Amino acid sequence: MAALGELELLEREPELAALRPVLAAAHEGGGRLVVIEGPPGIGKTRLLAAARSLAADAGLATLWGRGGEFEREFPYGVARQLFEPVLGGVAAAEREELLAGAAGLAAPLLHPLRAGADAGADNSFATAHGLYWLVVNLAARQPVLVAVDDLQWVDPPSLRFLAYLQRRLEGLPVVLVAGVRRGEAVDGDPPPAAVIDDPGRVLLRPRPLTAAAAARYVAATLEREPDDEFAEACHRSSAGNPLLLRELLITLKAEGITPDAANAAAVQPLGSEALANVVRLRLARLGAPAAALAAAVAVLGDGVPVALAARLAG
Repeated sequence: MAALGELELLEREPELAALRPVLAAAHEGGGRLVVIEGPPGIGKTRLLAAARSLAADAGLATLWGRGGEFEREFPYGVARQLFEPVLGGVAAAEREELLAGAAGLAAPLLHPLRAGADAGADNSFATAHGLYWLVVNLAARQPVLVAVDDLQWVDPPSLRFLAYLQRRLEGLPVVLVAGVRRGEAVDGDPPPAAVIDDPGRVLLRPRPLTAAAAARYVAATLEREPDDEFAEACHRSSAGNPLLLRELLITLKAEGITPDAANAAAVQPLGSEALANVVRLRLARLGAPAAALAAAVAVLGDGVPVALAARLAG
């Protein structure tokens, strides 16, 4: 029986196989954009973590940042996540070397005593240019992986920098990997598409887990091989989404439900209760209109035309 830790990348062999040559090519100046796209809970964050681990094995330095839904108003918040750990961990002389030349345009933003909320906001082009040259200076020492999760929530100034970097990857020993939720529209200028809209990108779209993979996950979580009917009920209830499957199994384990065929009928009601919290959180993030529309769909039933649900929701 597989341990849970071994299942974090279950059925992600194609994505890992696509990442390895991209990271290896960075040593030859093969700068590339990789986009990991998919719905919430499908495993984008775990793949980004795997990319960071593979990058370390391949001899790349890693810059890491993550967008936050409630931090989009914080200018350069993600850019600071990327660079502050690097600059904060070196001596003053090395910091000065990394910020030499055009990279110095980003110094006001990243200065530990002057990086207030508006630092760099007055001249976003100059700051983006400076951050780009800071990446170049870092890459002159060692190939670099720039990994950004939840791109749809990255603050606009950091998005402008990432778009600026993406258009200049060719010939650089730099790989930019971005995780983004499919269809997650956000207001702002620029949109996340400005970063990932590159015809030469490597696009990874992790698929839902198969029934066989879900059965392995059930066995590892409930510490017992499940009956086929029980495993199928878990797979059907979660639609193969790793996050939803995990939430479901946590509830089943807490309730002391054994993975027997006789308990397969209990999966759906308990699963609905377990997944309700995930759905409520998602709806709260999307705002009152989305919650009203979801309530209308719940009343009218599956397959209802969107226009009809929208009329009921007001």
